[in-house]
Amino acid sequence: MNKILLLLLAIVSSYNISYAIDEKNLVSFCLNDIELEEKCGYIDSQANVVIPPQFGTPYNFSLFNHSLAKVKQNGKFGAINNKGQWIIQPQFADIKDASNNLIVVQQGFKFGYVDSKGQFIIKPQFQYAGKFANNGLAVAELNYRYGYIDNKGQWVIQPQFHYGEDFSSNGLAVAYNEDEAGYINNKGEWIIKPQFEHAGAFTKNGLAMVKINNKYGYINTAGQWVIDPQFDNAADFTENDLAVVKLNNKYGYINSKGQWVIKPQFDYSESFTHSGLAIVKQNDKYGYINNKGQWIIKPQFDYAFNFYDANLAVVEKNGQRIYINTKGEYVAKEITTQCGSEQLVKPNGVPIYPKKSAKELCQ
Repeated sequence: MNKILLLLLAIVSSYNISYAIDEKNLVSFCLNDIELEEKCGYIDSQANVVIPPQFGTPYNFSLFNHSLAKVKQNGKFGAINNKGQWIIQPQFADIKDASNNLIVVQQGFKFGYVDSKGQFIIKPQFQYAGKFANNGLAVAELNYRYGYIDNKGQWVIQPQFHYGEDFSSNGLAVAYNEDEAGYINNKGEWIIKPQFEHAGAFTKNGLAMVKINNKYGYINTAGQWVIDPQFDNAADFTENDLAVVKLNNKYGYINSKGQWVIKPQFDYSESFTHSGLAIVKQNDKYGYINNKGQWIIKPQFDYAFNFYDANLAVVEKNGQRIYINTKGEYVAKEITTQCGSEQLVKPNGVPIYPKKSAKELCQ
């Protein structure tokens, strides 16, 4: 599989691209063997191989409090533990975390929920199924309408919306009435009537990003404008109370009062992650800044992906995939041998995996 395509498969949102890095300090890596078959495994933050390459497309350890990872094998998804053991055999068209000790799975064209052993708790019956929120409800689609179910699969809010999203921690969920978005409570009542072209979830600071008349701004839970619609694009606020926004074709960051903390100056920017760093693009190269807009890792990469708690990020430079830490130091890199097989090595060229010379790899 093309390396860039594999990286793009791990996109989690339009603003927050992530390669498969998890909360337990494991990051996935993929190598072509001598037969040019790609296999993937996981390394820790020091580039020690924890799970040798043996799987298809890898994802992060996000299932069941980060104890399991979604992995694709032979065209089907299952889940492994941090020892690389199959906990849920690869058998589903898709799989994702649903909280409430359940996992959403896709079987054929229907979605349902299984437990940590892969046993069905709610049989596949929905056209889409989402994550259970703190109020015990999950969004689900049936007959092209969205409603909300409990953990027994019973409808609490009948399917009636054109589209729906997960409930936020404040008890409100984005729902669409045909082409306009608003917010409902756990009874399905409109708290903020549909009026927006697009709406995001409420974040911890009590604000939600919305779009109206082709401009983005932020509202509070009463539906009142806190930051007037003025931006060409915008993302949700992150835990450091900053949101990336686009104005006049440049990206910068504002606080919850709508004040510029980092003035718009970048060609592209992403939201800050737990590492305290954000990816930005300038002069066609990617680098990383802190919450003051200072360069921590200067723009030098052709592609870059977010840091997570593993404190590793995957970057690409001159066609080579590299693993860096939050100081920008190279921890590992991938090389291609003359016969086309790939190897993970330390910055000085010492083999990490496989632990063979390039000559031995091609025999």
